Amino acid sequence: MVRSTRSADKLGAKGGNGALDGAPAGEPPFTAVLHNKSTGLAHYQPGQRLDPDRVPYPRTNTPLEEAAAIATMLLVFGSAWLAPFVLLAALASLAFGSRLGAAVLAIIVAAAALPPGQRQHWFLHHWVWDTWRRYFRYRGVVPAAPLSTDLNKHLIFVHVPHAVFPMGSWLSFPLCGEPETHVPAPMNGLVATVLLQLPYIKHMFGWMGCYSADKPVMLKLLKTQSVGVIVEGVAGIFHGATQQQERVFIMQRKGFVKVAIQAGADLVPAYHFGSSQMLSVTGTPELSRRLRTSLCFFWGRASLPLPRKHDILSAVGPTVAVTQCDEPTQAQIDETHARFVEVMQATFEQHKHILGPAWVAKKLLVV
Repeated sequence: MVRSTRSADKLGAKGGNGALDGAPAGEPPFTAVLHNKSTGLAHYQPGQRLDPDRVPYPRTNTPLEEAAAIATMLLVFGSAWLAPFVLLAALASLAFGSRLGAAVLAIIVAAAALPPGQRQHWFLHHWVWDTWRRYFRYRGVVPAAPLSTDLNKHLIFVHVPHAVFPMGSWLSFPLCGEPETHVPAPMNGLVATVLLQLPYIKHMFGWMGCYSADKPVMLKLLKTQSVGVIVEGVAGIFHGATQQQERVFIMQRKGFVKVAIQAGADLVPAYHFGSSQMLSVTGTPELSRRLRTSLCFFWGRASLPLPRKHDILSAVGPTVAVTQCDEPTQAQIDETHARFVEVMQATFEQHKHILGPAWVAKKLLVV
C-alpha cells in the first residue's frame, strides 16, 4: 500500500517567505514526504529559489533496508558485469557436452523469447524501490500550479541527464499520479528499442511501463496519455558531467520536438541532479553508436557495480506550450526546441543550489 505523509510548513525562513534572497516573496512552500516516506517533495512558484532547508528529505533506511538496497543494486548493475562471462562460460561448457551449460543457454533463450510484458503495479510500487530512493535521499521539486489545465492535452516529459543509468527518471516513475507531484498517470516511459530485446532487462522496463521510443509508438501513446523520454542517447552516457559542469547532449536531438508538435503535446523538462555522479564509465562511444546500444565498463562505490551514495533531486520545470501542426516546418521545430532548451537551462539554474554549495558554481553546458 502506498501512503503519503504531508506537511505544510508554518514557519518561514530567510525572512519568513520560504525563498532565498532575491526570490519572489510569498507563502512558505507546500512540502510533503511521499510513497512510504521515500521521497521528499516541495512546490515552487515561478522564479522562486527554494531554501534548501525547506525541501524535506525522506526518512533514513533501516540497516536491513539499506542492505536490501545495496544487494539489489549489486544484482541489477552487477548483472551487466557478469552476463558476458556467464554466456561465454555456458557456450564453452556446452561445447564439452555440459548439461548445466545447456540449461543456462536454454534459460537465456527462453527469457529472450518472452515478451517484455505490461506495467505491473506490484513491480512499479515494490518496496525495494522505496529503499533505493532513501539510499539516494531522493527529493523532488515541482511547480505549485498544475502542469496543464487542459485534460485533453498530453505532455512529453523530457528527462535529462541520461548518465550511465538514468536513476532519477527510474526512481520518479512510481510517483506519477500522486496528486502532490502534479505528474499525470498513467505515464509510460520510452526507451531505446534494444533494451526491450535483452533478456531480463526488457522485463524490468516492461513491468515499469516502458515502450519503444520509436516515433510511431510515441504518436500512438500520446493520443491517450502522457509519456516520459530520455533523448540524449549514447553521447549522454560517455560524455556527461565533470567537476565544474553538467553536460546535456540535446542540441542535435529535435525528433522529440517534431513529435510533440505533430501530437499537440506540451513539453516539460525534468532535470535529475545527481544522476551523473553515481557511476563512472569508460568505453567506445563510436562502436556503441553504431550498434545502437551502450558497450561500456562502469563502476561506482568501492570500484564495484554499485552506485555511489549521492543525493538525487528531480526538478520538474514549467510547461513549454506547443501548438499542434501535422507537418511542422524546420523553423517551427527550431523555435520550439530553442524555447525548451531555455526553460531547461532556467530550471537547472533555479534549483541547483538545493544540492549544496558545491553545486552553486556548476554550469550546464548544452551541446
